[in-house]
Amino acid sequence: LQRLNTQLLMDIGNKEKTFSHNFVEHILPTNTYRKYWSEQWPDEEIKDAWTHKIGNLALMSRKSTAKESNNVFGEKKDRYKKETAPLTQDVADIDTWNKYALAENHGKHLGLIGKIWGL
Repeated sequence: LQRLNTQLLMDIGNKEKTFSHNFVEHILPTNTYRKYWSEQWPDEEIKDAWTHKIGNLALMSRKSTAKESNNVFGEKKDRYKKETAPLTQDVADIDTWNKYALAENHGKHLGLIGKIWGL
């Protein structure tokens, strides 16, 4: 994720920025006990299939607390807006974090991987 975010910044001419971010957060949490998440992701198989994919990960400048990690998406978005990693900031512009948003974000990440490493 660091390399993908760095590439985006380099593409817009910011060659000075490097990331010291060492923390990754699952946007759709691994623990989905809150009602919001069970409503957005009612199918456990689909949720489990997407939870650990790169499109469900956000690069964070600090370690999230358990409460922050399990927050509903609207509360997470407020934190994501304040991050310096462009891919994390982009997630803040999404209205609802459901399987369609995650799949689109995942495709964006894969496209960047293909661009950077020619895969």
